[in-house]
Amino acid sequence: MGDYYNNQNMGAEIGWDDEIAEESSFVLLEPGDYPFTVTGFERKRFGGSVKMCACNMAELQIDVGATTVRDKLFLNKKTEWRLSQFFTAIGQKEKGVPFVPNWSAVPGSTGVCKVGMYTWKNDDGEEKKYNEIKEYYAPDNAPKTTQQTSASKPQGGWQPGKF
Repeated sequence: MGDYYNNQNMGAEIGWDDEIAEESSFVLLEPGDYPFTVTGFERKRFGGSVKMCACNMAELQIDVGATTVRDKLFLNKKTEWRLSQFFTAIGQKEKGVPFVPNWSAVPGSTGVCKVGMYTWKNDDGEEKKYNEIKEYYAPDNAPKTTQQTSASKPQGGWQPGKF
């Protein structure tokens, strides 16, 4: 966990004459229902806005299909329903029963979510799109999905019939 700008996330300096090879790995998913795995979680602070006071915030990295979607859970009474929805989806909370979240068990948790597409225009008027998680489903209400998570995709190496 820890600060986003710690040594693991700071990257490494590239020299003026160094070779570069990395390309964008951004993948825009079609809206739909996807199985997910929480691959990262950081405790952060939301500074507040016109619509909500300052509060603690969990920033999640959610592996969904062929990409990772970041989601923010605000620890605020205004968005308590979203916290309940997430913790019910990963099996920590029972519907209708108050509980205290086990944050240390969040990484590695799995469930099913609805992925949508958010569109906005940047300062140049260029339209940008990105995926967002619209809803987390309770296990007993989760729709059947046909999408694969990266955990269920082949991870390389020899596979019969594959060249």
